[in-house]
Amino acid sequence: MKKILCILLALAMITALSACGGNTAQPAQEQTAAPAEPAQPAPETPTEPEAPEAPAAEDYGTIPPQISFGTNPSGQAAYTMGAGIADVINKANIGTTATSEETNGFPVNVNLLMNGDIEFAFVNNMIAEQAYAATGSYSGIEPGQVLSLMTLSPTEMHVIVPAGSDVKSVYDFAGKRVGLGQPGGIALEVANLMVEACGYGENDFEHVEVNLATQCDYLKDGQIDVLVWIGSAPLAAVSGLIAEKEVEFLDIPDEVIAKMQESCAAIGKQTIAAGTYAGLDRDVATFGLRMTIVTRADVSNECVYQVTKLIMENVEELGQVHAAMGKISPENCTVGLTAATPLHPGAARYYTEIGMDVSQLLP
Repeated sequence: MKKILCILLALAMITALSACGGNTAQPAQEQTAAPAEPAQPAPETPTEPEAPEAPAAEDYGTIPPQISFGTNPSGQAAYTMGAGIADVINKANIGTTATSEETNGFPVNVNLLMNGDIEFAFVNNMIAEQAYAATGSYSGIEPGQVLSLMTLSPTEMHVIVPAGSDVKSVYDFAGKRVGLGQPGGIALEVANLMVEACGYGENDFEHVEVNLATQCDYLKDGQIDVLVWIGSAPLAAVSGLIAEKEVEFLDIPDEVIAKMQESCAAIGKQTIAAGTYAGLDRDVATFGLRMTIVTRADVSNECVYQVTKLIMENVEELGQVHAAMGKISPENCTVGLTAATPLHPGAARYYTEIGMDVSQLLP
């Protein structure tokens, strides 16, 4: 009986446990962690763009303490002009002293320039062309070393005879005594071109090779029959001659000028206007060149710029020194220059600043 009772109690306990627990406990489900997002880079702090380096200021060089202008013999136009330009420069106080040097004429000025004796030279556009190309009388220098600043004025060929002379044209020189300019001078070189274009041979007339002042004296005294000289009118010596003797001016025919241009493209038609000289009551048809200021390529940009600027900005004052300089303007200061007579960069710099187009006149 006890044994049966024990069995019943055991069954009762199992039943009670079942009622309390039900199903057996399941293991807790593992929580899967969400995959970590990849780390984002920290936003960059915006930076100011670097400013470009300022371009270095162009080095235009310095102005030498002394500059000289080679001109021609005292009393002639270029010497007077050079003295006026030097005075303007000296009054401007740009750090240099300028002088006008008397020389034996335009042809020698190129040699003085290339030897370093002067910084600026008065020549004409024919010489400027020859010197730049190192041809003719200048074949011994290096090409490209002689550059232009400006042309100042036309230089007109004067052919003068006493009033009433039987020399009525440039074709009447045969057997006459003709003044042609001094040896080594540009007047003689151009005069020889003219008489060759007229068809004369070496012995067709007497060549009297002396300077202008002497020619004027000789014509006045009857020692020559014809005066031939190229220069910027009015020429003081010619004015002096006319004050003492009645003279006539001869025209230069177009065909003679055309013949000359075959060997010298710089030559152009010119006119000596009525009233230029006392008693001259008509325009004289002639030819001429352009008086030109040149410099060396190694003269500094700044020096050439300042000289060009001072000339261009003091025309009224310079016109009191010589009438031809009073006519300088942006419209005519490069007339007669070409790519064969190019500008120095310092001169081109000034002309560009005042609105001139000189692109065709650069080396």
